[in-house]
Amino acid sequence: MDMQTGTFTSFDGQSLFYRSWHPKEANGKLLLLLHRGHEHSERLDEIARHKAFEGYCIYSFDNRGHGQSSAEASYEFMHLVRDLDSLSLLSAI
Repeated sequence: MDMQTGTFTSFDGQSLFYRSWHPKEANGKLLLLLHRGHEHSERLDEIARHKAFEGYCIYSFDNRGHGQSSAEASYEFMHLVRDLDSLSLLSAI
């Protein structure tokens, strides 16, 4: 499974870093992994590569203030919701 990285622009213009894992043979299923409050998307690599998810296209992003995302940390729940909505707008998904 190949891992790719990139950034996307969220609802408020902030840049957030994401990772995606793409199988050689996709089964048409998509999985979005969210990390815990103090981590980042790279910590989910082992889960993304787990045999249970073979064939899935998998996405995860670094929350604001975490990992490689440049946006300042926010503890506003709706920022996470709106960030998720913005990720879903990526043409690659």
